[in-house]
Amino acid sequence: MLHEKLWSANLDLAASCLRHPFVVALRRGTLEAALFSGYVAQDAFFLRTFLKAYALALARTNDAAAECDFHALMGGPLEELELHRAYAAELGINLEHVIPNRACEAYTDFLLHTAWHTSPSDT
Repeated sequence: MLHEKLWSANLDLAASCLRHPFVVALRRGTLEAALFSGYVAQDAFFLRTFLKAYALALARTNDAAAECDFHALMGGPLEELELHRAYAAELGINLEHVIPNRACEAYTDFLLHTAWHTSPSDT
């Protein structure tokens, strides 16, 4: 399967990411509160955009099986957003007014542009 090929071809990159100090501190629960709050806010912004991209893809497809797939895929970001909402409530983060950092904005702009201008059958 494609995901297995991609995973094996990029094991070194995945391992490198897992060793990154931010990820290590996040995993250990030792990440500074301000960094964790920023992470939650940026990730929630990303997840909301990812959800919209899935919704756009669902709306633009004419394939019944793909409609079911996109509907199912939307569950992932929705579940993660619920977790982020709980963290946001604890940390006093207003997820409705997150200003994305440059990297997050570039990636989410790419996602939305692709979702608006590319048919799911083209990808």
